[in-house]
Amino acid sequence: MPRPFRFSLERVLDLRRQQEEQAHIQLAQAERQLQQQRAEADRLESELSRVGGELTGRRELAPDELWLWRSYQERILLEIHRAEQAWQELAAKVNECRKQALERSKERRKLEKLKENQAQEHKLREEYQEQQVLDEMATLRHTKRFF
Repeated sequence: MPRPFRFSLERVLDLRRQQEEQAHIQLAQAERQLQQQRAEADRLESELSRVGGELTGRRELAPDELWLWRSYQERILLEIHRAEQAWQELAAKVNECRKQALERSKERRKLEKLKENQAQEHKLREEYQEQQVLDEMATLRHTKRFF
């Protein structure tokens, strides 16, 4: 009866699968953060244009209203700038996570390919040994007939 194939690096392969899954989870989290940051930047830009539209619709502005508007505009522009910087940092993080996930996937595939190759070699060895046993049995039967 043929022996079942046992991959000696199965635990390592399981670890690689877990690492790949973890890298994909980190990538998904980074992408979600990126989307949230983009939404925040878009919200700030729309707030700026909404308030600016309201202000330009008015004919006369008191000096204190103009000062408040400019202060508010400066603050919103600063927040937009910060949001854009954060978005760029998150985009870099997403790219890094994507590279990491790809690398983990490659490592797992290498081990799976090794496992497939070893399983194929094991199968061929077992078939060869079985054929040797069958040949020996046939030879013994054949020689018994003549003696």
